[in-house]
Amino acid sequence: WCETALSFVTLSSPLIESLSHEHGIVNNELSAMVLGKNLAVGGSLSFCQLIDQDGVEAMKRSATPLDDGSGIACKITCPSATTLYHVIVSVENGVTPVSSSQHPFWCIPEPAIHYAYPKFIAVGESTPIVVYGNFHPGIIFECRFEGRIPSVTPARHMIDSSSLECISPAYSSPQSISLEIIGLVETVLLNVIDPVRVEATIPAVIFSGSDSIIIKGNNFIPGGMICSVQGKETVLEVINGTHAVCKSVAEAKPSSVALDIFFKDARQISDVTNITLYPTPLIETVSPTSGLVYGGTTLVVKGRNFRKLGRSFCAFGDIVVEANIHSSIHLSCVTPEIAAGNVPVKFSLDNGMTMIGNQSFSFVQPIVLHSVSPKTAVNGTDLFLTGKGFRRNVTIKCS
Repeated sequence: WCETALSFVTLSSPLIESLSHEHGIVNNELSAMVLGKNLAVGGSLSFCQLIDQDGVEAMKRSATPLDDGSGIACKITCPSATTLYHVIVSVENGVTPVSSSQHPFWCIPEPAIHYAYPKFIAVGESTPIVVYGNFHPGIIFECRFEGRIPSVTPARHMIDSSSLECISPAYSSPQSISLEIIGLVETVLLNVIDPVRVEATIPAVIFSGSDSIIIKGNNFIPGGMICSVQGKETVLEVINGTHAVCKSVAEAKPSSVALDIFFKDARQISDVTNITLYPTPLIETVSPTSGLVYGGTTLVVKGRNFRKLGRSFCAFGDIVVEANIHSSIHLSCVTPEIAAGNVPVKFSLDNGMTMIGNQSFSFVQPIVLHSVSPKTAVNGTDLFLTGKGFRRNVTIKCS
């Protein structure tokens, strides 16, 4: 018989201490260094593997030892699925392979910026800017504001991976700036503007049914401002930098309320003022419903919520006459001279800002009497009248 001496190399367990990269982009190859102990042994082969959370192997590639013996170099390609994987290193020498502990490694979509909010920054204010896109929470990002004075700040991850928060510096003057997430190609254009200011509303006291209200102030910008009354928002119609029109008051309830104006893309740049809303007047009856073309007929109007908030008038078509408010339920006016026919009648108690009523008034020619027959009669005798200006269904009094 004979004896043969066999020698074995005992492999120590590999230990991963750090990875040069904690994540990879889906379907992109990444060169990573894995540092640690016992990751490469002479005469043995080292492999980098990606395994999913169920322990299923997703990738395995041979590794190259680093010259200084501190670890190995790996080529890692993320699968198409976006998830948390683990890197392990296995060392094999033809006997039983030895594997390391697991090190977490994220496979993520390509980081990208979709849009940012707000798009405006007020002069003198440091403003949080939320940038929406693909941002994995395991990656550290930085924000760079490029303006007259560049600034770099760390980005804060929001609740999920779809947004980051960047804090802008406080700028001393209006200017255009760009926001960059360091390492990404896209940038976002932002504008530093003077704060918007409201000085007055014209008028400050209105009926709740008023169509609009004029706002006087500073730094109004066309094409992106909103006004809000009691939560009802509408586009602020900017006339120029100092005047604008808000049309959201028509549906507001009567009370003392706040009128807010702000930018659609920057709600933090805003100002507020108070206006007083009174109940909209209601017309219930108008009498009489007809009168002579010469005018002079007193029109008696009954209703509710009558209150003088400016010039009060009655409008007979295009002709306007003054109205007298006698109480909250009673007003009157005197008909003007106007051509015969039916004329629409409306009323305003606030200088025309709110028009109420939808009545019609009939202007008629006076009756011209030509003859009466018989010339003499006793009590109860029917008289026959001839002339012009008679109308059907209209009672004529004889005396």
